[in-house]
Amino acid sequence: MLLENKGIIIDNFFIPPFTIDKGEILTIYMFGGEHFFPLEKKLVEIFSGKVKNENVKIYGQFNYIKNTESFSDKVNIIFDLVGQSATLAYETFDKVKQHVDKGGSAIFLDNHNEDRLFRTRHVIIKNLNNGDKKPI
Repeated sequence: MLLENKGIIIDNFFIPPFTIDKGEILTIYMFGGEHFFPLEKKLVEIFSGKVKNENVKIYGQFNYIKNTESFSDKVNIIFDLVGQSATLAYETFDKVKQHVDKGGSAIFLDNHNEDRLFRTRHVIIKNLNNGDKKPI
């Protein structure tokens, strides 16, 4: 196990429990909206170990990779596909899959949940301000 999240609340959002192991890609569906970038930043800070959270245990270093950066020297990565065309997104994701197949792992912060091809497992954040507790 490289990372264990026992369930965290950030602002008005609940990120359900999950673990990630070597060789896995985990997608966190965050959906689009004004919350995406502030929430993404906080998740990156927690999952990379820059900000401590008592419900998150990190056993392997994770690095946030911007879509123009090379990640070949990083074993475990956090990434998104924001701003990429569909063609470039598929190319990037293919590179991530190859990287993971060589022993890495990845957390994909996704701003929608329409493409089920981009993951091995997924969790969906929940908006706690939504009375029926459905995902945002």
